[in-house]
Amino acid sequence: MEALGAGYFGEVRLGYWLTVPVACKILFNKCFQNKSEFQLFVREVKVLSELRHPNVIYYFGVCMHPRGKIIVTEFMENGSLYNLLRNSGINTAERISIAQDIALGVKYLHSQNILHRDLTSKNILLNNAMVAKVADFGLSKQKITGEDVSFTMGSIPWMAPEVLVSANNFNEKSDVYSYGIILWETFSRSSPCPMNLAHHHFAVKVCDEHYRPPLPELPEKWSFLIQKCWHHLPEERPPIYVILELLVQIKNEYELQQIQQLARKVERKMQKDMELPKRTTSTGVTPRKHHKKVRSSSTTPRLSRKTHKKSSSTTNSPKLNRSHANSSSSSRLKKSGNTTTRNPLPRQENTLQPSSMSPRLHRKSNSHPEFSLNLLVNSQPHIT
Repeated sequence: MEALGAGYFGEVRLGYWLTVPVACKILFNKCFQNKSEFQLFVREVKVLSELRHPNVIYYFGVCMHPRGKIIVTEFMENGSLYNLLRNSGINTAERISIAQDIALGVKYLHSQNILHRDLTSKNILLNNAMVAKVADFGLSKQKITGEDVSFTMGSIPWMAPEVLVSANNFNEKSDVYSYGIILWETFSRSSPCPMNLAHHHFAVKVCDEHYRPPLPELPEKWSFLIQKCWHHLPEERPPIYVILELLVQIKNEYELQQIQQLARKVERKMQKDMELPKRTTSTGVTPRKHHKKVRSSSTTPRLSRKTHKKSSSTTNSPKLNRSHANSSSSSRLKKSGNTTTRNPLPRQENTLQPSSMSPRLHRKSNSHPEFSLNLLVNSQPHIT
């Protein structure tokens, strides 16, 4: 069987119940030093096998083995919360969901008159759907027979001050204290006991100096909940059902914030889409998309109205040639009786170039289509 973990009292291996993967927790024989401890173990396993809750690990049964006793439970693919926090971490939605799952599991155990006694992030397991389930509950009652054994278990950073003084002081509020430490872990992703501080020194600081790990920057309601859960006085700690009510408020506020953020995001996108066609220039005119029109070389610019009238008055008919115009001007001079010879009027050769004629002039000369054709032909630029 593949090894999943190991500790002082045993190890966990992957097994199969028919074709279903299961977790096999092997408790070493040194855990059972006398017959009374073994009978207590059998009685508690019987009670645990009858528990059914979606946030409590499912127990299939127990087996006897030469190395020890094997407890068979469902296999949780994502492992413990302890490893998850230190490897990848969780987001806000997962934090709220896990906190609710743990509280629901502990509430169910308390309703069955069962105290966990060893509630740590290592005993919170998660499946593929990130559903948290409480594991290893009830067995700690048999394991903790004195302070020396509890020290060996290595759960002191999660234990309440009254339990550190005496294990007989354990009650429901002691589980609430451990729950508060787990909530702190979901934000800090670190151990509540500093690395440079031994566990027994840490226990003294918790009991005598009311030491608690420093709170990171977190929302106000989370801070309030954590500090209430790990209060030094058990009677000041809230019961589990009050914790669940506060978690519902935190969840509702978070979901409302998510909806508001989404609404603002959609609103900004809509405003951006609406402002795109309404952009104006410095003159206040809405710019239009200018499509460059490729004008052919044969296209001639249109004459202005003034020039068009002047040119049309001087050249009424396309058939009027230059020689005829000169003869008429000389005849007018003879009739006036003026003997002085005058130079003829300067010829306006380029008054109206064929290339500058507008298409309207072409359409007016219906009687001479060949002349219009010549104009169009002559208007082509000469390319060398």
